[in-house]
Amino acid sequence: MPEKTNAEMLAIANPTKGDKVWNTTWNMEYYFEGDVWLTEQLVKRVNKDTSSMVEGNPVYQDIASDDGCLLSNNPGHIAIYGIVKDVYGGGDTDDFVTVAIAGDHNVLCIGTVVRNEVLSQSSTEGDAVSSAVGGIGDFAVTSGERSGTGNSLVLSIIQPTERY
Repeated sequence: MPEKTNAEMLAIANPTKGDKVWNTTWNMEYYFEGDVWLTEQLVKRVNKDTSSMVEGNPVYQDIASDDGCLLSNNPGHIAIYGIVKDVYGGGDTDDFVTVAIAGDHNVLCIGTVVRNEVLSQSSTEGDAVSSAVGGIGDFAVTSGERSGTGNSLVLSIIQPTERY
């Protein structure tokens, strides 16, 4: 099986459905399903929101659309579906994204976070914040640290509270 970094894998021109790559960035086997590269921790979705998506955005499943996926701006929403992993296109409406539903992945966080903090959806659309354990909408625990203010990708262990 060929070994590629995540950037090299995504840059493969015209991959064939069923192609497999060992992703050295994430130390996982990926397969090409015809449109996007997936693993057992990822699902393919289409952005049906008007906002562009970027890596680390928390998202919830749009139950009105079988393939839809929306950014959540409700901090109490319990149906956190996962985290945007890779964006195919600009991340705009009708672009494919892969959504991490489990495992270690980057989460876009606001403010200071430290290792082992619980994350929940922020009231700022598309971001996460640290939360009290057991809070509504908890979906991940940080496995790395970051200090300072503003937005940053923080490695976290993802386990959504609900899936459809």
